[in-house]
Amino acid sequence: MTADDILEYAIKSPDRTALVHNGMRYSYRDFALRLGHALGELAKLRLPPGALAAVKLDNLLDAWITVLALQRLGLDTVALRTLDRLGPLDLGPLSLIVADEDAAAVSQALPAGRQARYLPLPAGSYSGPAHLSADPWPEPCERAGGNILVTSGTTGRWKKVLITAADLAGGQERRRQLFDLTSTSVAGIHNLGLWTSLGYCAPPVQWSMGASVVIEQRPKAASLFAASGLTHVFALPGQIAELLAEREGAFPRRDGLEVFVGGGPLPLAHARLVKARLTNKVSTYVAASEVGPWARTRFNTDEDLRWHRIHPTCEVEVVGPDGAPAPPGREGLVRIRPVFEHQGYLGDPEASAEFYRDGFWYPGDLAILRDDGRICLNGRVTEVINVRGQKIATTPLERALADRLGVEGVCIFSAPDAEGAEALHVAIASPAPISRSELETAARATLSGFPAAHFHRVDALPYSPAGKVSRQALKQQILG
Repeated sequence: MTADDILEYAIKSPDRTALVHNGMRYSYRDFALRLGHALGELAKLRLPPGALAAVKLDNLLDAWITVLALQRLGLDTVALRTLDRLGPLDLGPLSLIVADEDAAAVSQALPAGRQARYLPLPAGSYSGPAHLSADPWPEPCERAGGNILVTSGTTGRWKKVLITAADLAGGQERRRQLFDLTSTSVAGIHNLGLWTSLGYCAPPVQWSMGASVVIEQRPKAASLFAASGLTHVFALPGQIAELLAEREGAFPRRDGLEVFVGGGPLPLAHARLVKARLTNKVSTYVAASEVGPWARTRFNTDEDLRWHRIHPTCEVEVVGPDGAPAPPGREGLVRIRPVFEHQGYLGDPEASAEFYRDGFWYPGDLAILRDDGRICLNGRVTEVINVRGQKIATTPLERALADRLGVEGVCIFSAPDAEGAEALHVAIASPAPISRSELETAARATLSGFPAAHFHRVDALPYSPAGKVSRQALKQQILG
């Protein structure tokens, strides 16, 4: 259990850095003392093991202390970015809500007829210097609590995945191998809350080895790169775009640092700029809440952004409609062997039956597997659009257009035209105008054979909290 890992290193290496939050350093001793205070306070509530607690705390240090304490007391947790998620998520019976908002806001967010105990927790309640406790920790509960992660919703609806304490511990060795993490690693993340898969799963890997985590919540992503000693940074594509928008020289070059980009495709132009301005080590990774990370690829040549390397501990296949493996070079559906204890979605048997079949999880991605075992993702089935009878997997076209135009990103979607037929729309994220001749040349090279496309220049693509381009928000932005 993560809390006990922290206590172990607080005894063995009390002065070792466990966490740097917004520039403030906390040793393992500091972390354990704050956890002890939270355990003492939360134990007084006498909540039964197996109960569910929702945690909405903007301060991520307070959120971590609260979640770790609740789980050690045997409760399951779900971290919320906003309280308005309480209704749509349909969490069922809730025993406790811990939030940094007033009781009226909590009451308004609760679905009609539902009740839960409310614990107000203003920022600094557990992380502040006055709240330390040298009292003995209570004995751990026989049942270690887990955490509910919520999928990004790109498959059509929000779905809930329970990550048990055993799942979290069992996946740590794969993460260590896949990301080259050791006890001397210093891993940094920027504004990734516990409601995200990476935000919840990455820090415990570090704490299980007595290593350090840097969590930055200050507005600009560049603030993370000011931290000293970083060996690893985990970032979303949108955060990389924000970082590269800073003036050149705003952050130092660090060739000992490796930047891992996940949550969506990294544009070629951005990958080249990161190598030119920040570090010579840039990798992409592929992961999902349902199965964790399963591919990691170092960017050395342009094809490394398209052809991913499956980690040897992961069983990943590309299959045809009949479930038989597709021949190398032929497009099919991706399926991945789950390793988590619960192979399905909480409270959603229909979605579980749709996405978990034959001992595999089907994310809905189209892909091609090469003879050498590398895999190219060609977009989700849900991102295959039908324009006048022609079915288009948007991801390869978006990637090709972005590379050809040298822009930050491209998103393709369809919408009915005046005649009711589906028309192709291409949104291009570029701070500078693009000439008509450039667009025509790029369109001929990548969209030949399709009807005329409508091009739209936007300053930036909208991203969901999980780091994926929000097609729905983009359509609304462009077409109203």
